[in-house]
Amino acid sequence: LDQPVTYRLTQSILNILSPSCFNLTANGTTLDCNGYNITGSQTANSHGINSSSRFNLTIRNCKVYNFTDGLFFTRVRNATIFNSTFGNNTDDGIDFSNVNFSVISHNNLSGDADTGIEITGWFNNITNNTFTNIRGAATSHGIQTFRASASTIASGPASFRIINNTFFDIQNDGINVAWLNDSVIANNTF
Repeated sequence: LDQPVTYRLTQSILNILSPSCFNLTANGTTLDCNGYNITGSQTANSHGINSSSRFNLTIRNCKVYNFTDGLFFTRVRNATIFNSTFGNNTDDGIDFSNVNFSVISHNNLSGDADTGIEITGWFNNITNNTFTNIRGAATSHGIQTFRASASTIASGPASFRIINNTFFDIQNDGINVAWLNDSVIANNTF
């Protein structure tokens, strides 16, 4: 997707064999799946939605299944992932690598083999998500953070927040934290 516009799906996209179904290459891009599915074939190193070194990206109303990572963003700023489902991916539902100033909210992550959300970066908010049946790897977690600061997993003044998330049937930890500073983790249900 190479234009800074809103792209809307009008039907599901099934059995994707290529490495990425959607590659967002323009700043200011929105992908609204309108509740339709993006389904891969569990091809190695595949991503349902992918972007690198972009800003102001929005993903909403998507159902992303059967990739290595449902969504993979690296070096992205100001991303919003909203009201989407990520499931049965062989690694992570959402993988944010060095992603900053972003929001992951009101999503369902289910059946991902390794981690629901894996995140490195600063000034991120992870709120009101539901994690179910994250198992299959010795390191399976609902949320896993590395080198994260000023992030929020709840509501509060900190710059990194993990807040109001719900975790069911997680193989290891609901939230696994490494090097998390200036952060709030609150009101999560396990």
